Formats: sequence, C-alpha cells, structure tokens
Amino acid sequence: MVGSDLIDMFNKFKVTTYVGLEDFVDKLNFLFTCSFLMICCTVVTVKTYFMSPLSCYIATPVSGTGNMDYVNAWCWAEGTYAIDVRDMDGLNVHNLDNISHLKIHYYQWVPFVLGLQCCLFYMPRVIWQFFSHNCSGTDLEYIVSLSNDAVHAEPEKRKKLVDYINRNLVNVFYQHREYRTSGLTVLKRQMHRVFSFLIPSKRLGTKLVNFYLVVKILYAVNSVGQLYLMHTFLRMPGSYPFFGIDLLRNLSHGQDWQNTKIFPRIGGCGMMLKIAGATHWQIAQCALPVNMLNEKLYIFLWFWIFLLSILNCLSILRWAIRITMLPRQYKFIKKFLRLNGVYNRDSADSHGLKKAIRQFCKAFLRQDGVFILKMISINTGDVICSDIVHRLWETYKKKYIERDFRDDTEYEHSQAAAAAAAAAAAAVSGAPGSGGGEAPSQALKLQPGEIVPDTMRPIGFTTGGSDDGKRPLLHSGSPTPPPQPMQPLSATSSPHKSTMKLKTSSQLQPPALPDRFYQQQAAPPNHALSNGGKLLPRFDSPNVYTEDMRK
Repeated sequence: MVGSDLIDMFNKFKVTTYVGLEDFVDKLNFLFTCSFLMICCTVVTVKTYFMSPLSCYIATPVSGTGNMDYVNAWCWAEGTYAIDVRDMDGLNVHNLDNISHLKIHYYQWVPFVLGLQCCLFYMPRVIWQFFSHNCSGTDLEYIVSLSNDAVHAEPEKRKKLVDYINRNLVNVFYQHREYRTSGLTVLKRQMHRVFSFLIPSKRLGTKLVNFYLVVKILYAVNSVGQLYLMHTFLRMPGSYPFFGIDLLRNLSHGQDWQNTKIFPRIGGCGMMLKIAGATHWQIAQCALPVNMLNEKLYIFLWFWIFLLSILNCLSILRWAIRITMLPRQYKFIKKFLRLNGVYNRDSADSHGLKKAIRQFCKAFLRQDGVFILKMISINTGDVICSDIVHRLWETYKKKYIERDFRDDTEYEHSQAAAAAAAAAAAAVSGAPGSGGGEAPSQALKLQPGEIVPDTMRPIGFTTGGSDDGKRPLLHSGSPTPPPQPMQPLSATSSPHKSTMKLKTSSQLQPPALPDRFYQQQAAPPNHALSNGGKLLPRFDSPNVYTEDMRK
C-alpha cells in the first residue's frame, strides 16, 4: 500500500511526464533531486519524531515512573558522544571537555537540513520561471506544453495547435524589437553584432538565452555548495574531503563506525540526576538506530550530487557553445527545414536559400527564438518542432523577408520617403486634368505617354480620368482620354491568395493590387499597357505574383 501511494504521488507531480522550458539536466536538479529529497525528508522525519530515534540504558536503574523516558529525551536533546562502551567508565563531569570533539549534534537536524537542500535545489528554477516570463512577455512553458499536446493530437487539431503556437511565437519575435534610433542604441546594436553573447538585451534577442546560462551557473554553484554543506553539517574530519567515497571504501574494507567515529550506532550520554535528595552523575549508554538510515542516505546523496555537479558543469559548457557558435544555430534550423523539403543542399538555388535561412535565424528568430525552438525540440521531439519551424519560415517569407530588422537608419529613411512623397504631391497638384490649375513648380514635367517616375508616385497621385484616385497613372496630356475596350479577366480572388487564368496578352485587366505595390515597384519601360491613362503592372514579372501571394 505504501509503495503504491508513493507511486501515485510520484505521478501526481508529473515527474516522468513534465515538459517545460528546461533541458534534462535542469530536470535532474529541480525535479528528480527535489523529489528524492522530499521522500528522504519524509522518511527521516517519521523515524526521528514519530518513532524511537534512540534508546538509552542506565546500569543503575532510576526509581520512579517515566524516568527512562526523561533520560531518552535528555540524551536526544543534548546529544551523545561517539565513544566506545569500554571508555564510558572513566567519563565524568570534569573530563567532558576532553571529548567535546566527539559529540554528535546533527541527527536531530537531519530532516530540516534535507528540507533546506530541497529548497535550494528548487530555487534556481523559481528564478528562471520569474525572469523567463518577464523576458518573453508570455508563458513560454505553456507554449512548450501545447507543443507536447500537438504530438498526440489528431491531424486537424494538430494543425490548429501549430498555427496557434506560430502566431504566439511570431508576436514574441517581432514585438521585442529596438525601435529607438538614439546614438546609444545604435552603439549597442553595433556591439551586439560582434559580442552578441555578452550583451543581454530583450530588444536585441539575447536576454532570455543569456539569463538561462546564468541559471545554469546557479545550478552548478548550488550542487557544489551542497557537497560542502553536507561535509560541514556532518562534521566530517579533514581526512575525508570526499566523504562519500571514503565511507564506501571503509564499508568495503570492514572498518565500522568504532574506527571511523562517523555515523556511530552507540553513544554515551552524561547527565546529573537528583535522587533521594542528592545529585548523582549518571552515564547512559544509547543506541542510535537512526544513524544506520542516515549513513546509507548520505552516501547515496553524496554520489548523486557529485555526479550532478559534473553534469551541471558539462551542461554550462555545452550551452555556452550553443550560444556563441552561430553556425550551430543555422545548422539546427536547416535540419528541420530539410525535414519539410524546404532546403536541399544539392539543389540549384541552395546557396541563395542558405543565405535566406541565415537571415531568418539571425534577424528574425535571433538567439532567443532559436533557444525556444531548441527547448521545444528537447521536450517534445523533432517531429512537432519541424512543423513549427516550417510554419515560422512560411510566415517569415510572406511578411518579413524583405524587411531589414538590423537597419539602424530605417526610421530616418521612412521619414525622408514620406517627405519626398509629400513634395511630389505638391509639385504635381496643378497638372493638367487634375483641376488644380497650373503647376506651381517646374520640378515635374512629363510628355504625353511618359511614365511617371517611381520615386515621384505618392499615394493618391492622379493625372486625368482616374476611377479610384489611388493608382499612379500615365501622363496622357489630356484630361479624359477615351477608354480602350478590353475583355475582362477570369479571376478568383480572396484576401489571402489569387488564382488567375490568363488568356492572351491583349485581354489582360489589371487586378486591384495594393497601393504599396505601386509605390515599391518601378514601372518597366515598354511593358506598360495604357487603359484610360492607367499604369498596368506586368503579369509576367515574378515580383507581382510574389507580392500578391504574400497577402
């Protein structure tokens, strides 16, 4: 019954099925070690405070009822001396100071120290949870748990979960950007390009992964410090620097506690008792069965924490390499894109795709994003992680591939472009056919049939006969040029994709492309059709389909 109850409690805390923003070594620290310490603390507490931790005997019986209970309580509270039974005859109140170094105090405090060790092992995880939530602005552990749910979900639900995870991660990657343009910000960006792993910054995408490395160091310091804590608490002699190994060697060579004085089974306890009006010095011989449990417990615990310290140090080294070696991050992302058939090193365009993937990692995901994906891969597996990476890649291609996130002068360029557009609108406001009179400036002079330059096309610029007042038009030289009859284009449009059936080049009808497309695309000479003075885009240009399909 007790074993089944412990197993139920073990499963209740999800020790075996837990997923989160930690790797396996972290789980060994805060999950498995804490669970083991809680079990040990419970067992030792029951043995110490609810059962009989020691039993004392006095050669001269003490008269009265309950006196032996008093002797047991006295020796338990004051402590015993690790001396042999043959040496107890000469023990008196005057020579106790000579054997003070043999006095045992720790067994009363073992349950509390085990509880303290459990809290110390869990403390780095509490710090990591607090700062990871503040650094990301969202519950990343919940995202990892959703990824684990998607592993066992049906295909339709799996797709919805992957889409939901993709939207949340895109928000995390895109919103945490540095939009300021001060000199200090520019300097920080330039330093980040060279020493990215030394500058923790939420806006530059390095704070989360750098703080995780700090938490790793806390785990290592805690495990090494607990070895020293056990050595000091148990008052091990200086000749036992690695007392776990030394105790195991003593047991294997048949050296018991009488030789080592470590975890003694029998101890002596001296007290003054008032009997029949007189004070008498009494020596009690006490058996300490609780030390048999403490000995086996601390031998195992020392080896476990020693092994854990080695694993923590190796984990720090491994994550430091992952953070500093950017090619490893690129290789990690390319592995999942290769699983989805996106990347093939033997293809003709592999070089260009490799550069795009590198930009995807460096500018969009950044180190924090690669770190989150690595945690998803560690906790849920490569299959679901490859689906998430593929969805992130598709979103990046549709919305962010043409954006330079690292352009320090992007804000100034946008302001200059807006000023140039306003100046162009004012310069052509008096052009013929617009109803504004003569042009106040000679900055823009166009001949009939000439295409308006790409840099001089503000939104809303029209020169005669525009039906919507938004598309840039050809300067026809007449207010209302006669429309040319054209066959309508068979097309099925949606806000997200366009499917077109092209008949002949003479039957093309311009689709309603967004204004930013006309602003960004330069008009190709000798390839524009004129329909009522309107500039028609080329449908044989791949940029048209790329821009249209990305919506």
